[in-house]
Amino acid sequence: DTELERYKSEINKGVDWKCDNTGIQYWLSREQSYPILAPIPLDLISALASEAYVQRVFSVCGDLCAGK
Repeated sequence: DTELERYKSEINKGVDWKCDNTGIQYWLSREQSYPILAPIPLDLISALASEAYVQRVFSVCGDLCAGK
């Protein structure tokens, strides 16, 4: 199974984590289980709340999806 498939399966079963955990804590606790997948949400969660930064992120994601 790929990491993404394992993650989706985990989510479908229900996540076993406390409500006081943040998204960052969730992904930091799963870095060992998802070494390829975990850096992506950690990078996005820690993104600054700036429109310019978001535009750059979407631009890069668009380039990646387009195969550039």
